[in-house]
Amino acid sequence: MNSKAFRRIAGATAGTAACLALLVAPASAAPDATAKADHHYSVSCTGGKANLSWSTGSLNTRVYYNNHCSTTAKVSVQLADAENTWLECLSMPAGKKSSKEFNHGLSGSIQKMIKGC
Repeated sequence: MNSKAFRRIAGATAGTAACLALLVAPASAAPDATAKADHHYSVSCTGGKANLSWSTGSLNTRVYYNNHCSTTAKVSVQLADAENTWLECLSMPAGKKSSKEFNHGLSGSIQKMIKGC
C-alpha cells in the first residue's frame, strides 16, 4: 500500500470508521431485540380493548395480543397469498396476553384484521 493511500485511510473520521465496521460485521449477527412491530390493531370490547401487533414473516406471521377486556375478544385475520384470500379466527381470552402464529407461505401475508369472527 502506498503512503498516500494509507494516510487517507488512517485519517478517516470516527463516523467513517463506524461505517466500515458495519460493512465487515458477520452476517450471522443476532437481530436487534428492540425491533418494533410493523402493524397494530385494537378492538374495543366490554371493559376495555384488546391490542394486537405483528411483523410479517417470510412463511408465517406471529400475532401478539393483550386483551384488557372482561370478556373474550375475537378478530378475523384476513390472509392472502398469490392465489387465495382467506379468514382465520383469533380468539383472545379475557385478561390474557399471548400470541398465535398464522401460516401464509412465501408469497403471503396478513392483509387486515376485522372485529369479530
